[in-house]
Amino acid sequence: MRYIKLTSLEKETLTEGYRNHPKHHVRQRCQALLLSDESWRVKAISKLLKIRTRTIYAWMHRWQFMGIVGLMILPGRGLKPKLSVQDKELVKMIKKKALKYARSLKQLAIQLTKELGFEVTRHTLRRFLKKLGYSWKRFRKSLKKKQDEEEYQKKFAELQQLLELYKSGYIDLFFADESGFNMEGYVPYGWQPKGEYIEITPSKTKGIQIFGLMSLDNRLEAYSCKGSITSEVVISFLDDFHTRIKQPTVVVIDNASIHHSGQFETKMKVWKEDDLYIFFLPTYSPHLNPIEILWRKIKYEWLPYEEIESQEELEQRLERILNEFGNEYIINFKEQKVSNIFG
Repeated sequence: MRYIKLTSLEKETLTEGYRNHPKHHVRQRCQALLLSDESWRVKAISKLLKIRTRTIYAWMHRWQFMGIVGLMILPGRGLKPKLSVQDKELVKMIKKKALKYARSLKQLAIQLTKELGFEVTRHTLRRFLKKLGYSWKRFRKSLKKKQDEEEYQKKFAELQQLLELYKSGYIDLFFADESGFNMEGYVPYGWQPKGEYIEITPSKTKGIQIFGLMSLDNRLEAYSCKGSITSEVVISFLDDFHTRIKQPTVVVIDNASIHHSGQFETKMKVWKEDDLYIFFLPTYSPHLNPIEILWRKIKYEWLPYEEIESQEELEQRLERILNEFGNEYIINFKEQKVSNIFG
């Protein structure tokens, strides 16, 4: 069989398949038959489509006996996948290996080839890992291994109780922390044209330190200072804050040394008499302090470092953000990837 001769209806069917069928292999086979009808030799079609001549002859035979259905890959036909997500033992083994060789797809492929007895290419492995829900992403820093598990669970339960009291209106609840801002610049991600970059010019300047107390309903009390934040400085800020509380209030704070000085612990007793209580988070647990989200939002989203040219301008823009937090600048904590106790 050198050529396929088509009727006008067959031409119409194959043309429709060539132009609109969702499967590439069907579109390609329709094209081959249409070219044959135009008196293209099989060798020429083979060269154009980069398909073996005997494969094209097979398409012609299947067309003659089965019509358009013969150009489709029937269920159960075709190359079987080397790696199957249905094979639970295989999936378990690959996940274990992937944890060990997480930084190198090449090394993982080599190890699996040795283990399974057949070649596993990086391309095959990449597709398989994506089916398992894996993606190439940056490692995450974690202090979890440094945590005291017993202390963590105890404090976590107590924090949940505080949140329930806050939601019920029995107490007010604020999360406190310190953060510094300067012109050295934080480099955020952003959409940029290929080969072009939005540039941020860093400069070494004396930064401004902010001590903030934030509630989950977007209220913020912010205090600033130009020097280092010491225990005395934090005490003065909390002294000012406690004069304005209207109901029993708990301030959640981390275990920085400035929060555990003798002066600070003495002041805690005084504040307690005025219904201001300090709750210390478990050690190495910054993820339990949602004010960290505020600092991240300011540094990586709300402060346009690419437009800021001086420390003075930085401080002006920062002051505006802090003043407008809760109005123009809002955080929906239910949408944030933080511990579900804040939901």
